[in-house]
Amino acid sequence: MDNLGLQLHSLSTALERQSDIFLLDRLDIGFAQFKILLALKQKEGVEQKEISRLLGQTEASISRQIALLQDGKLITVKTDKKDRRKHRVYLLLKGERIINKALVALNDFYEPVFSNISQKEQLELVAALQKISTSLQLNLYKN
Repeated sequence: MDNLGLQLHSLSTALERQSDIFLLDRLDIGFAQFKILLALKQKEGVEQKEISRLLGQTEASISRQIALLQDGKLITVKTDKKDRRKHRVYLLLKGERIINKALVALNDFYEPVFSNISQKEQLELVAALQKISTSLQLNLYKN
C-alpha cells in the first residue's frame, strides 16, 4: 500500500486499537473515553454536542461514553445556569488524575515503537502531521 492517505489511516486504526487495549488493561478506560477526557482537559465546561463535533463522533456515541465516565466519577455534567437546556461537561479530580496517568502510560508504551527513528525525524514527522491535520480541518469546514 503506497497511498499516503491509506497508509496513515491504517496506522491510525492500529494505534487506536492498541491504545484501547492498553488503556482498558491498565486504567480501565477505553480510548474513546480517553479522547473525551483529553478534550475536557483542553477545554472544560463544553456541551456534549461540542465534544461530538471536536472528536468527529455521533452525539449518541459521546452520550454513551459520558455516561460511563460519570459512572466512574471521572466527569460531572452540570446544567447551564443561563440556559437550562444546555448541559456542560467538567473533569473531576479523579478524571484529571486518570488523564495524566494515561498520557504518561501511552507515551511510555509507544516509546519503543518510535525508537527506530531519530528525535529529529520524530519532530519532523510531528510537524508534517500537524500540517496535514490543519489542511484536513480547513477542507472539512469548506464542505
